[in-house]
Amino acid sequence: DRELAAREHVSKIGAIVSGNEVQAAAALWLDTPRSPDGAATAFVGHFASTDAGHSKQLLDALSTEAARAGRTRILAPIDGSTWRSYRVVVESTGRDPFFLEPQTPPYWEAHLTAAGFTRAEMYASLELADLKPFAGPDAYAAELTDAGITVRDFDMQNFDKDLVKLHELSLSAFAANPYYASLPLEDFAAMYRPAIFLYEPGLALIAERNNEALGFIFAYRDGPQKSCTVLKTIAVSPSIRETGLARHLTGRVLARAHELGCASAVFALMHERNKSFSWAARHGKIFRRYALLAKDL
Repeated sequence: DRELAAREHVSKIGAIVSGNEVQAAAALWLDTPRSPDGAATAFVGHFASTDAGHSKQLLDALSTEAARAGRTRILAPIDGSTWRSYRVVVESTGRDPFFLEPQTPPYWEAHLTAAGFTRAEMYASLELADLKPFAGPDAYAAELTDAGITVRDFDMQNFDKDLVKLHELSLSAFAANPYYASLPLEDFAAMYRPAIFLYEPGLALIAERNNEALGFIFAYRDGPQKSCTVLKTIAVSPSIRETGLARHLTGRVLARAHELGCASAVFALMHERNKSFSWAARHGKIFRRYALLAKDL
């Protein structure tokens, strides 16, 4: 897809071809953020292969290409940016996937490991099986009121205006995440607009002070009976990160989920080094783990 490759600023596309059949394929990005330790990186994404030998041949070739370009580390799988699809499933209890959960074949980690990749960043999804403790008044509401912070639903009548606020907040809230790069407003809006059918009152919230967005949470109900609420994205401004705002937004959504009759909730795709993961791990159980793998060149 040449249009997709151009839009995503792909540097190279590699494939293993036998006869007229493509056996393995992937894209390579060379213009990527440095790793947390300062290493110059490259990304491999849009990876597809069913044979470990072909995977190794392709990944070795892309690694050589990255090294020639002066990169000292290559990461996979990541479709050019952490805003897009990335990570590979490495552990699972067998629980059914939740809506919008990334899924990868169970053999991908073995293919990457055979090519010299190892786990670099770890993430997890956890399930909270009992929402009753979160029903009722929120413990942080008075503190937020005293701080001049108000919490409201996404404004579906002026959704594009809210998207501008959410984009500005995301640029600062996620800036410290490993391998983060900023995303233009038009691309950010294109990601969130299609999910508009998922929004429900009480599950998509913005925290503001003086008309400035300080935090937001995006959750949606999942399953045939909509009996599980998925907490997909939580963002809080670095300027207010230690005030309990994330816990407040999470508590409000869990209380609303209980009110809607949900039996459980999912904390989705959390980085295992985040403080919020520690809180989630005290209340829920991990059912899936994911990894971003790396190879030093």
